[in-house]
Amino acid sequence: IYSIGTNGTSKVAGKALAKLEENRVYAAFKLASGGYAVGTTLEGLLILDSDLKLVQHYTKSTGLRNNNVLSILEDADHNIWLGLDNGLCKVELASSFRNIVPSKNLEGAAYAAIVHNERLYLGTNNGLYTCTLASLQSSEQSFKPVKGTTGQVWGLDVIGNNLWLGHHEGAYIVEQDSAIQISKVSTWRYLPLNDSTLVAGEYEGLSTYSLKKGSWQRKAILPDFKESCRIMEIAEDKSIWMSHPYRGVFRFD
Repeated sequence: IYSIGTNGTSKVAGKALAKLEENRVYAAFKLASGGYAVGTTLEGLLILDSDLKLVQHYTKSTGLRNNNVLSILEDADHNIWLGLDNGLCKVELASSFRNIVPSKNLEGAAYAAIVHNERLYLGTNNGLYTCTLASLQSSEQSFKPVKGTTGQVWGLDVIGNNLWLGHHEGAYIVEQDSAIQISKVSTWRYLPLNDSTLVAGEYEGLSTYSLKKGSWQRKAILPDFKESCRIMEIAEDKSIWMSHPYRGVFRFD
């Protein structure tokens, strides 16, 4: 399969070639960016760059009404309009936003998202999921569940070199695609005090975690304070401000 241009012919190779050889191509459109939009019968829309490398791939699983693309048009705003076997679809290539629909496991509610060590982490009501930034940008979303995090995820905070996970079943430190449970106390989120100490907002009050002899140790503070500490920020003087949906605003020195 070749592209014919003013500089001669260029051969399509790699993943793009495999997709095009396995599926009938019904439509193609040269984009203003210099790339190409290619519509297939079973694999939806393929976006190739000017070097004919596959950079994006849209199918029914990522938002198309179906995978049979019959016609393509780029509008003045550089969005792609598709005539499908059953209906129309608009692909907003120019948008800064993208829908992430990586698997049925992630159809639940989203509660947290963060980038750490070249990976994207998504916290949901049924666990934490992750993929590399490289796979996300190449349109091959390969999200995997993070081991040990099944259940309600509330918050993700990077403190120092660690990614801390606030979870209904406790406090965790995440290492790539697995998590180490530090305590079993239900936790919302975390704030740093210094390199070796942090404050955790929990279902019933605040606690600190301190790094001692290579392990994190939890210590409850303010034993008479049992309010839920979910919405928190830390000030320059290290005082902590907490907003409660029913009780008002608290300051901790």
